[in-house]
Amino acid sequence: MKKEREIFTVILFQCLIIFGIQSCSKTTENVDISNTSHSQTDSANNSSTPILKTIPITIVTTTSATSGGNITNKGSNFTIVSSGVCWSTTSNPTLSNHIVTSGSGDSTTFLCTMNNLPSVYYVRAFATNSGGFTGYGNEVTNPITPAGYTFSTPIVLSGQSNLTIQGLYIANTPGIGISLTNCHDMTITRCIISHTLSYGIYLNSCYNIRITHCEIDSVQSGLYAKYCTDGIDFNYNDTKNILGPLPQAQMVQFNQCSGANDSVSYNTCDNVPGYSHPEDIISMWESTGTADSPIQIIGNKIRGGGPSTTGGGIMLGDTGGGYQIASNNILVDPGEYGIAISGGNNSVIENNLIYGRSQPFTNVGLYLWNENALPCGNNTLQNNRVNFRYPGGLNDFFNGSSTPDGSFPICTGTVWQNNVDDQTLNASILPEVLFGTNK
Repeated sequence: MKKEREIFTVILFQCLIIFGIQSCSKTTENVDISNTSHSQTDSANNSSTPILKTIPITIVTTTSATSGGNITNKGSNFTIVSSGVCWSTTSNPTLSNHIVTSGSGDSTTFLCTMNNLPSVYYVRAFATNSGGFTGYGNEVTNPITPAGYTFSTPIVLSGQSNLTIQGLYIANTPGIGISLTNCHDMTITRCIISHTLSYGIYLNSCYNIRITHCEIDSVQSGLYAKYCTDGIDFNYNDTKNILGPLPQAQMVQFNQCSGANDSVSYNTCDNVPGYSHPEDIISMWESTGTADSPIQIIGNKIRGGGPSTTGGGIMLGDTGGGYQIASNNILVDPGEYGIAISGGNNSVIENNLIYGRSQPFTNVGLYLWNENALPCGNNTLQNNRVNFRYPGGLNDFFNGSSTPDGSFPICTGTVWQNNVDDQTLNASILPEVLFGTNK
């Protein structure tokens, strides 16, 4: 079951400072710095030659980027006397091309910033040891902007309205992909946001923001919306591999949002084991719709969760809130649980399909249980089909409406009806391919 989470203060930019990693200090072009009679070699079979891997490129601007190396073997009993990266507009760059040296002595891991880069370039890390042997890492290249998209650095806007952000490719950035504060009546559509070290999209104190037909992958969280009111729509988007870390590790989280016309619907989320670490895929944290316009979580297709032992598919009433509805969603192996109400009032879970195979972190498919000190009442769970297993066996349901959790109030006025164990449900209730189907 879910535990209480602490509210996270967003970090708008994560610095590229890594403990124990030496940063590069100067750029040298077309210079051979080996200062030895030994020929340079790519062979890892020579025990005297350093062996290293090139760190993937992180795009910083349109003309600069960072890369580096991780030295796994310095070569025989030698020490490293020079290291860095070399780059070229053609494949397999060497020290005779553009280089950026690390300025370090015997450091085994380093990052370098390359400047004045062209639109396409190739990079390899290098290391030269005291024996005069130079080794190269694997080649990496800058991400190619997909056809039909325009490469962009991260977007940060405040106090803006009546704008459309469309067709942008934002990738390999240490910060947030798109950040809006005190903005309203805006649309984000057909953008690709990939491999950020923070959120894909961050909304703070916004309203009437429409996000649709975007692709978001390998990010801390897809959308984090905080203190927003009315008209936050995250519909028809594709997400993949939510990375975390906690407490933000969701496809979508509303944090203390309120009002009408809010929706998280018809999205896909595919978390590949070993490449993702989500918490709740969708979390409604202290957020409240209205009686006439509840927050809608409808028609989402979710696959993959864990290994978190507290995270799962869709969490309503997270630390309170209410007027939320989750219906016609399809979940396969979503994590510790499938869909749940953990507090709050006047929320509905209905007509969903939930399948979960037994895994070390799995618990229960569908549940209601108040897990905070606020009142909980008038929630409905009906017409859901579930086949969910934990290491001890089948565990489809837990109706904890009358089960106290310490000093927390029980849930009153619960409607629990027509929720059935359906052993015909299996992983095939979702198609093999999810990501990219909302283009």
